[in-house]
Amino acid sequence: MATGQRTHFTWATNQGPILGKVNKPIATVALKKSTGDWQTFIVLVDSGATISIFNRDDCDLLGYKLKNGQRLDIQGVTGHSIPCYVHSVEMRVGTERFQTRVAFSDSEPHELLLGRIDVFDRFEVDLRGKTLDTFLVSEI
Repeated sequence: MATGQRTHFTWATNQGPILGKVNKPIATVALKKSTGDWQTFIVLVDSGATISIFNRDDCDLLGYKLKNGQRLDIQGVTGHSIPCYVHSVEMRVGTERFQTRVAFSDSEPHELLLGRIDVFDRFEVDLRGKTLDTFLVSEI
């Protein structure tokens, strides 16, 4: 059991015409810009995502050149691939700072995903659907 810093996030709720009210686990993370400043993002905590995925515009906002990253085609649940470029970026969750690989997609904008690589091995991830809480507890 993790005994480090415990960061709490409350789930977001969406209302749709078919499924009705849908709750989803979100978190707030910050990525370090090329200037050294931090940019905050709200991301979906997605245990099914291998890597954290952000948009091309986010890469621009952070001051990085998209195609300077390593090319990786990521296949989603629909079977379609989207071209991405993987960059090593410093991330902050609560007060915990660490290097992580982030894939910036070269496609239409999409929801931002917090994936497993470099994140789930650093934190105990506790998703509580009944209380609509997410806890990321750093491993010490």
